[in-house]
Amino acid sequence: MVVYPEERCAGHVVPEDGSAVGLARDLHRFMEERGIDMGQVKHLVSDGCEKMVGWKKGVHVALERLYKRPFGRIICFFHHLEQI
Repeated sequence: MVVYPEERCAGHVVPEDGSAVGLARDLHRFMEERGIDMGQVKHLVSDGCEKMVGWKKGVHVALERLYKRPFGRIICFFHHLEQI
């Protein structure tokens, strides 16, 4: 997990289960434990897989529900090239 604009490494998260909701819950706890103010976060960055950006059940949606606000989504372009 990297926090911008300082490009500071905040640590890493090992999810307890493989679900998108579980990962979002673990990320939420991670942020709270480190005192990271999600009110200042504008975008989430991920690889673009269905688990991360799925519009109904993805991690991004689950985090938006937890924080009760939308986030912009930045998706790694190189992961899309793997599909070609």
